[in-house]
Order: sequence, then structure tokens, then C-alpha cells
Amino acid sequence: MAKTDLKQKAKDLYDKGVSLADIANQLNISASTVRSWKSRYKWDSVATERSVAEKRCNTTEPPKPQQPPAELTEPLTENERLFCEVYMRNKNATQAYLKVYGCSYNSAMTTSCNMLRKPKIKAYLNYLRECQREAINLQPIDIVERYMHIAFSDITDFVDFGSTASPVYDEKGNITGSRENEFFRLYDAQMVNGGVIKEIKQTQNGIAIKLEDRTAALSWLSDYFEMNPSDRHRREYDKRKLEMELLRMQSDVKELAEEETLDDGFTAALGVKAAEVWKKGDDNVG
Repeated sequence: MAKTDLKQKAKDLYDKGVSLADIANQLNISASTVRSWKSRYKWDSVATERSVAEKRCNTTEPPKPQQPPAELTEPLTENERLFCEVYMRNKNATQAYLKVYGCSYNSAMTTSCNMLRKPKIKAYLNYLRECQREAINLQPIDIVERYMHIAFSDITDFVDFGSTASPVYDEKGNITGSRENEFFRLYDAQMVNGGVIKEIKQTQNGIAIKLEDRTAALSWLSDYFEMNPSDRHRREYDKRKLEMELLRMQSDVKELAEEETLDDGFTAALGVKAAEVWKKGDDNVG
């Protein structure tokens, strides 16, 4: 299969919810290659854009632009309108009045309180709040997807590291062997999801990257799905969490095997753990 076809096949499997490890096994390629494609070609970004587009297409009635409130029978002066708009930004009536009218602090403190009591000021402030709410248009699904990205982000989505072999030459220019050279490089900014990076800085030892708190994101998702067991993201969450748990258990057993004989009951324990998680996910979906 050509490399281009292989990438597209991997992308199609990822869109269907297949894990990166399963994709690698099915296509007989390394998991690091699949992770590299996922980061380089922004599979998550494409999926998110498609999801947003579908939500927009499924919207039966597009939101209507808000009209100025009918309570504004008495028109606002330019300063009154400006006062409202500054107040909506800093939520400090005294400071807003000072910036617009340029009076003394004591005068602004008294007059601004009286200003907020005026019906036309109240009406215009409510209108501005409604405009802000529509501009944000934040839905619960947006928050869930945000936390999903943080909880299941992988450092290999941001950096590439490993080793390469380079030839060793003698004085006559003949190859006498090879040498392993370690490498580490960051992906370009436009190739990564910067929303899950909390901090990046230059240190004496090189560049340090700190991701958003994965533990806190997992905790939030766990609480959310307890209250919303039928959410369509629940099955993917359980699957990803199971993969993390299995990797952790396998790592623990690998360390243990270096010291003593591996317990024959480990494989059965993994199967029981997986069955419990999947059964729970199926019950919630159903």
C-alpha cells in the first residue's frame, strides 16, 4: 500500500474512534509513526472543525441578531452609551464614570451609582450582556472536548525524539562502523494544539514544555460523566482511560518481572479489568 493511502487509511480509522495503538497494529506500522501523522496533519483539528460544521448544519433556526431594547424610549447620550460599554468591560462603575466624564473620584463614586439606577441605562446594559452571551455561544460539548484534549494529550504530539545511526569513517574514508546519535526537536507551532500547552520556556538545559494538568482534566470529566452518563463522549472517555490503565499496569508488571517471575494470573486480571470498564460503558450508553 502506498504511503499516501496508508496515511488516509489511518486517518479514517482514527475518525471512527480506533486508538492509535490499534491503528498501528492493523496497518502493521509503528505507533510513533501514527502519533506523528496525527500531530503533523492535525487530525483532531479537522475532526473538531467537522463537528462544529455539523452542529451548524443541524441548527434549525439560526440565532437572530438582538435588537436594541424597547425600553430605550429616551435615547442615550454619547457619554451614557460610552459609560455602559466601559462598565461592561471592567465591571467598575466608578472607574467607568471617571474615564468617561473625567470628574473627581468622590463625584464619580456617587454619580455612577445613580447612573446605574436609570431605566434606560439598565436596559442598555442588559442589551450589551445579551450581545456578549450570543458572541461567546459556548456549549457544554465545547467544554467536554476541551477537557478531553487535555486529558489524553501526548507529549509526542509536540516533540519528536529518538536516535539515528550515522557511519563512522577511518582515516582513509572507509566506513568502519556506526554510531547512535540521539535527537530531540519541537514541532512547528502551526503543527501542534497549543491549547493544551500551559508553559514553554528556555532553560539552561534546553527548552522545557509543561502541559495543562491531565489529572485535573480527568477528574473533571469523571464528575461530568457521572452526572451525564448518556453523553456521546462517554464511550471514548472510557476507552481512552482503559488504555491508560492497561499501559500503567503493563509498565508495573515489566518492572516487577525484572526482579521475580511474572504472575501467571496477570493476563486474566487484565481481561477482567477491561471487561468491567466496557460493561460499564455499554450500560451507560444504553
